[in-house]
Amino acid sequence: MESILGLKPNFKPKGKYYSATDAVRFLQEGAIQYIIAENPIWAKRMIENSHIINIDAFPSVKCAFYTVFYRFYAEKREPELQDIFDILITNVTPYMDMIVTEKFQAEIFKKVKRRDKMFENLEIAGLSRFR
Repeated sequence: MESILGLKPNFKPKGKYYSATDAVRFLQEGAIQYIIAENPIWAKRMIENSHIINIDAFPSVKCAFYTVFYRFYAEKREPELQDIFDILITNVTPYMDMIVTEKFQAEIFKKVKRRDKMFENLEIAGLSRFR
């Protein structure tokens, strides 16, 4: 959590407020930095061999970064302990056909679905659907 939120002072919105375009920019800039930091030897080898690090090859990282962006950047929320677990749980979402989650996270997934093919076939349901 600290490593992802540590990017916040260096990541400002293009306009007055964060937008969906900023979410994509956050993903492209922050997720690549995160991947390189997690495995610098592999990243160095990729760069030395003129390979591009394609963020689409890391759907779990993408999902986590979108969740972080919409939870803490766009909403200006302060992190709470349960947020760590929420982010970890979302990592499996790219490999699912349907997700049932609390309303706030369902809205995040719907925002991502509108912008990223990763979730084009994902059915998203809030918990209220089953009450």
